[in-house]
Amino acid sequence: MDAQALLEKIKERGLILFGTGFVAQTCYRILQDKGLTDCLRCCVETRHTAESFHNVPVFDLAALPPLEQGGPILCVAVHEAVLGQVLPALQAACPGEIVWVYPYLVRWAYGEPIDRREIPVAEILAAQPAENYWITVRYAALREHRAREGPAPAGVAAGIYLRTQAQFSTPATARERLQRFCRYADEVARTGWSGVPPILLDEDYRVIDGLHRLAMAACLGRERIACTLVRASALYGDLLGAENRITPAVQKRIGLSEREMAFLRAMRADLLRT
Repeated sequence: MDAQALLEKIKERGLILFGTGFVAQTCYRILQDKGLTDCLRCCVETRHTAESFHNVPVFDLAALPPLEQGGPILCVAVHEAVLGQVLPALQAACPGEIVWVYPYLVRWAYGEPIDRREIPVAEILAAQPAENYWITVRYAALREHRAREGPAPAGVAAGIYLRTQAQFSTPATARERLQRFCRYADEVARTGWSGVPPILLDEDYRVIDGLHRLAMAACLGRERIACTLVRASALYGDLLGAENRITPAVQKRIGLSEREMAFLRAMRADLLRT
């Protein structure tokens, strides 16, 4: 099903969101931009932690009745790191139409691609705002994993990664993402880049999806990386806030020490020299 077809189904039948975290918030903001928030019937969690989500009720998964034929679509709004854990339980508990909505969000927000080409990694890195440390944090964690030496003791970069990622995911999800990232980078280092999907940029080279892959390219010495480009959107700032970009203000707010922040500044300088 393509992105527009799913959107039309949602307009016609409504949706139930599984999840209330970052992916669900992103989905809601896009629905809001399109005037479709009335289509959201309710939200569901496996561990019932919230009573409402943007004034829509939140239920425990066990309390959700079977999905009716032609009724609301259950849209699973979680990151891929935890999809494998939740999808079997959802399929068992809620027979009916279930869609993992995360891959559709970019097309809904930005539209169809306008170009596909390889771009120098250094050129993309240089285009990022100076206050953004989201690539730096990933680069530092991977460099630490692969070298286990360098300007900081082992574990410092991983700890920073986990603390920053916990701003918009659970600690367990953040740890799983880091483990998957390190395993993936090790595999790419062994087997090559032929199967690595393009990263997604807007026409101003702002990164929309692929921060880990871009950091991996820098860490592994890749000079160019395959990119898909889309039109710039006014939604960019709403969907990818300061917490995601890991600005110095966010670093202070979550309690990074002066030493940790200085470490990130040094890692950013190292990253820009790649």
